[in-house]
Amino acid sequence: MTVLPKKLQYTFIAVKSPGFWKQFRKPEVYSAYLFLAPALIGLLVFNFIPFFSSFYYSFTKYNVLSEPEWKGLQNYVNLFDNKYFWQSLWNTAYYTIGTIPPKLILGLMLALLLNRGLRGIAFFRAMFYSPVVTAMVAVSVVWLWIYNPSYGYLNMILKMLGLPAQLWLLSPQLAMPSLMVMGVWKWTGQTMLIYLAGLQGIPSSIYEASDIDGANSWQKLWYITIPLLRPMHLFNVVTMAISSFQVFDQIYVMTEGGPGFATTTVVYEIYREAFQKFNMGYASAIAMVLFVIIMALTLINLKVGKGDIEY
Repeated sequence: MTVLPKKLQYTFIAVKSPGFWKQFRKPEVYSAYLFLAPALIGLLVFNFIPFFSSFYYSFTKYNVLSEPEWKGLQNYVNLFDNKYFWQSLWNTAYYTIGTIPPKLILGLMLALLLNRGLRGIAFFRAMFYSPVVTAMVAVSVVWLWIYNPSYGYLNMILKMLGLPAQLWLLSPQLAMPSLMVMGVWKWTGQTMLIYLAGLQGIPSSIYEASDIDGANSWQKLWYITIPLLRPMHLFNVVTMAISSFQVFDQIYVMTEGGPGFATTTVVYEIYREAFQKFNMGYASAIAMVLFVIIMALTLINLKVGKGDIEY
């Protein structure tokens, strides 16, 4: 006989109790449903329905203009035999691995610098966070000018230093690193904000106790601050991994996947197959594989980062 875990036993007991369902018929509960309705409808229309539609289309041959034709697993077979998919997956992983550590390190450094009660510190916090709230298309246009091989600001600096100008976005070797630098500049402010909130939540009594024990600044950082920021490390890594695997806007504006497929990411490959070739079924299969990859990475991060924190 299978014995259910205690949490499930308590859940079944609570559901069977007479008063459990009465709480959902209270007037305030109906009011809560009413206020939640717009968000729930939006979640249904823009998330759940598209997701299950994409899941269905991934097993079909579909070009929008005609009825879907059932193909079974053929799209997935073609997907794993397609070298362009594997190249886009490698480009996405390269972008993710290359941007997450710098954003974590720089975000933590900025948070430590800005976690001070100095006059005017709010201005610097807003200044470092401003790239996050700036539209990606606008940021991409500005960085296009910075990377311009003829009159870009970056090449002007290189010439002033006596160094040769670079092609940046036109070079297969430099295009993706150039996009990674822009991505780090754009999103470091977000990790900074999360770390700043975590720093302000650490009790000052811990640092006071370490002062009594004679700990120096490095010891406080390594043995107190970094361990107690574990929830922020986990949150930042999970959200950055998800967003990095979904990178698209700057690719579309700045490189269009080039040069020579060097910056084509998985999401841009989905766009190319769906809206340039109208292979909606095949694009849906790529989207499903991307969903599985992101879900697996998220679960791994949650498993690795799971742990209790003791003050």
